[in-house]
Amino acid sequence: MTIYWLMFLTPLIPLCTPVRLTGKVNDLIWFAVGVFYVILIGFRHEVGGDWDNYIAHYFSVEMGGLESALKLRSPGYGLLNWLSVTFGMGIYGVNVLAGSLIVSGLIVFCRNQPEPWLSWAIATPYLLIVVAMGYSAQSVAVGLLLWGMICLEKGRIIKFVLFVVLAATFHKTAVAFLPLVVCRFFDGDLFSRNWIANKKLIATLSILGLLASLGAVAYFQQDLLKLVDYYIKRDQWKSSGASVRIWMTAIPGLLLLGFWRFWNRRFPSSYVWILLSLGSLASAVLLEFSSTGADRIAIYLFPLQIYFWVRVPLLFDDGALRSFFALGIYTFYGFSLWGWLNYADHAYLWLPYKNVLLN
Repeated sequence: MTIYWLMFLTPLIPLCTPVRLTGKVNDLIWFAVGVFYVILIGFRHEVGGDWDNYIAHYFSVEMGGLESALKLRSPGYGLLNWLSVTFGMGIYGVNVLAGSLIVSGLIVFCRNQPEPWLSWAIATPYLLIVVAMGYSAQSVAVGLLLWGMICLEKGRIIKFVLFVVLAATFHKTAVAFLPLVVCRFFDGDLFSRNWIANKKLIATLSILGLLASLGAVAYFQQDLLKLVDYYIKRDQWKSSGASVRIWMTAIPGLLLLGFWRFWNRRFPSSYVWILLSLGSLASAVLLEFSSTGADRIAIYLFPLQIYFWVRVPLLFDDGALRSFFALGIYTFYGFSLWGWLNYADHAYLWLPYKNVLLN
């Protein structure tokens, strides 16, 4: 467990440092932290619930080559396997590449939040330990979507779409993020200043976004039907901690929806967060039909937790209160890590932590 606690406590150092570093020094620190986490994620050995499945994928690509790689259910992940086979890096090469993508995406996302290191601490227990070390292919999709969401908030719509498409090659459920494009056309100046002049444009783009989403669903129809069959009809995998993880996202979503006007006045926000909040409530409903299906969808909604909680301390003008709430949020996620390590049914698949470079 020591390594996991080290991962969680690392952001506490810069978070508690009174001096705020900027410029190249700050970039260097983030780069060093990123490399540290990639090493822990990429060179892990027999850690994670899907370790054996990913070993099987690797050997399949090793035997069948590029053609076999592109025929995997996740061709993007198959390509990572093919690259690792080509350069003789083994499963660790795959994990390093996958780890690099989720870590870099998360760094970009966190550094665009008002308190980057608190954001990183919130993400560590679930995204960096459970997801990145347990669901490699989907973790890459999450990393790419995080990167894409920042592009979307900055109005770089084409880049966002490209990130979503790329993420879908790693986990096809990522196509569900395409409709977020529509939200961007209702944000900011386009909506508030010139609604009458732009309503035709907005309507056109909304229809195009809807058609693109339907086209993506049609294209991935067979794969999506398989996921529905596995996760909902059969529900052959049970996620015992799914309800806790889902409600950890649904509660911020519920609060955001309930106090949106107040929140938006204090933190002018994209309607993207409204849609993600609705998605968090929908995943809570889906929990009644498929624990694992809802759990896998909730992975994509996790950024809502980061977005919401890092801004809560900023609601207070008093510096002491801000620090108190920031420490309280950090402590809460520390308890979530402690609870998962000690009581989760499948935590034993992450324990003990082994690393080919450290052992």
